[in-house]
Amino acid sequence: MELIKYRFLSCEIDRGTEEAPDIEQVFLSKTIECSAEAFDANYAIAQAEAHGEIIVENIPDPVTEPTPDERSRADIDYLAVMMGVEL
Repeated sequence: MELIKYRFLSCEIDRGTEEAPDIEQVFLSKTIECSAEAFDANYAIAQAEAHGEIIVENIPDPVTEPTPDERSRADIDYLAVMMGVEL
């Protein structure tokens, strides 16, 4: 899994007058979490939107709990090893 972080321009606010505009740009942070397969497409989006640096972090895939069948199989395999039985 990849995490793409960057800042993008949210909006511009004119705090001045028509004669003397005082434009303030408002930036927001954005993160995109994606798989390795979708990284190229998401990075292209980040390049199009980003103002400044784009940071890419590799994050570990979320740990999933084993299914009941996987737990049973692991228990059987463990008992077989402990008893010296080959399955």
